[in-house]
Amino acid sequence: MDNSNAIATENQHALKKLASAVEGSQGQFKLILARCNYIRVRFRLVAQLPTLSDLDIHTVTLKPSDNVLYDTIRSILAEERPSAVMVLGLESVQNLAQMLSVTNQVLEEFQKNLPFPLVLWITDDVQQQLTQFAPDFESLGTPIEFAYATETLITELQETTDAIFDYILKSHSIAYFVPTDIGVLRHQEIDAALKDLQHRGETLEPALKASIEFLRGQEAYANSQLGSAVTHYEQSLAFWQPAQTDTERSRDHEITRSRDHESGNNVSSSNLHNLADLDNLADLNYLDDLNNLENGSDTTVNEMTVSDQQFLERQGIVLFYIGLCYFQQGEKSREPENCLYWNDARGLFQQCLDRFEQLNRHDLVTKLINQLGEVMQRLEDWDDLYHLAHNALGLQQRQILLGAQGLAPLKAQAYGFLAEVALNQSRWQEAKQNAQKALNTIGTVSYGVAQEGTQETEVTQETQGTKPSLNSGVSIQDNALGTMHSLQTSLYLLLLAESEQRLGHPEAALQHLEQARVIAPQNNPRFYNRIFQALRSLYFQQGQYLTAFQLKQYQQSLGQQYGWGGFSDYSHIKSKIMMWASQIYK
Repeated sequence: MDNSNAIATENQHALKKLASAVEGSQGQFKLILARCNYIRVRFRLVAQLPTLSDLDIHTVTLKPSDNVLYDTIRSILAEERPSAVMVLGLESVQNLAQMLSVTNQVLEEFQKNLPFPLVLWITDDVQQQLTQFAPDFESLGTPIEFAYATETLITELQETTDAIFDYILKSHSIAYFVPTDIGVLRHQEIDAALKDLQHRGETLEPALKASIEFLRGQEAYANSQLGSAVTHYEQSLAFWQPAQTDTERSRDHEITRSRDHESGNNVSSSNLHNLADLDNLADLNYLDDLNNLENGSDTTVNEMTVSDQQFLERQGIVLFYIGLCYFQQGEKSREPENCLYWNDARGLFQQCLDRFEQLNRHDLVTKLINQLGEVMQRLEDWDDLYHLAHNALGLQQRQILLGAQGLAPLKAQAYGFLAEVALNQSRWQEAKQNAQKALNTIGTVSYGVAQEGTQETEVTQETQGTKPSLNSGVSIQDNALGTMHSLQTSLYLLLLAESEQRLGHPEAALQHLEQARVIAPQNNPRFYNRIFQALRSLYFQQGQYLTAFQLKQYQQSLGQQYGWGGFSDYSHIKSKIMMWASQIYK
């Protein structure tokens, strides 16, 4: 490994070279390309520059929406003529290729109208685009390169991957997507660090390699590249669970989508030991049938080493995300292939719960168990879903008693499961009661996001009246959770309407359906279609044929506009929202 002090010394020499270049080019345009891949290093260097020069150096930080570099600099400076200008943020510009192409075309404007040194802070990626889209402009530049010590790069890679796993473990709700500002290094910096280390001939430790593969899987998942995501996740998992036999591995990890439907259903069995104290909460005797701990069941958490615990935690996390990929693939597939994917997802989610139960992490089991319920819902396994929903409610109640926050959406979903089970088993009054409980529970939640970015805010006397507006500067992630909140509410209204219809209360059913139509996210036409289909049927039964006909026409127009027929349920729409929300992390 190279010496950290040597790298620091080289950077100081490079910084002095930059200061000298600025001082030696006063009164004339001079382009200086300061290449540094790491924001932390860049900030330190920029902060140190005034100690090496008394010149008035103006800093311009580009916004992602900026399009023309020359115009941006001129508009910010106005009539001011600084000794030099430093430009930061090129790597964040959304349409950098266009900006650089325009820059190359107005090269003479820079030379005639900017009579001072121009320092562009660039990364390797920006350098490549400069070469491609602005070769004439680049040829004028004096390159100065800044490095990062190998030891520091490896440490920060480790800290970043650890922070992402910790974020997932500590999030109050399922972290379907992980923000890019978690950890020391951003995603682009991770790519640069790996290239730098490879260029220096460094070999990463296997644990760090496995963690980075997980990050690669996250990036692919956020971009809807499910096959690539599974490949990366499985490469990560191969390290975190190395001690399995071939038989266990074939059953527990390398899921081959068996075409035997009964075989697929058998992976549901699970056995959450050590939860006997929850029996008084909600049908928790069934927990003994939910989890089958065949390995290490006699090992307590206290007897495990830190390494053992971390391995199990990361096994659970990676298994969960592989399961999500199969779940999403099932949403995109047609029958009967979709059931094969869902059976795979069911087995993977179950294995995930097994790992966290082995660690006595009932908080994580509580957070993730509903995802297994969604698969059962898709597979129409109503008996198992009934038991799981009761168990989920018991787990949630215990966590609430222990002080957990943000569980109301999960409770509402569990009641929604029970309502749907009851509807499919012709227990109309029970379906109505549970749908109403789901609505009452989701009604206590606003769509604000806590600091960690994944927790809904439960409405209390203190928070009432402070619910944020989707138009008041909240982030895209807030919008995504708001959409999910609206979707859940409209789903429970739909279940309530179906219950009322079966109970012979068509007017009440129509009222709930009209509410659902207003609340349902308008960018989800498939779910809209389900609501409209129910409305059309009810209006027709009530003799309101014109209204029913108009609704049918509207359905057909939606089908033509969006290119689909029939309808899909909540789970499919949820997957679309998850993917949409993840776009902010690309």
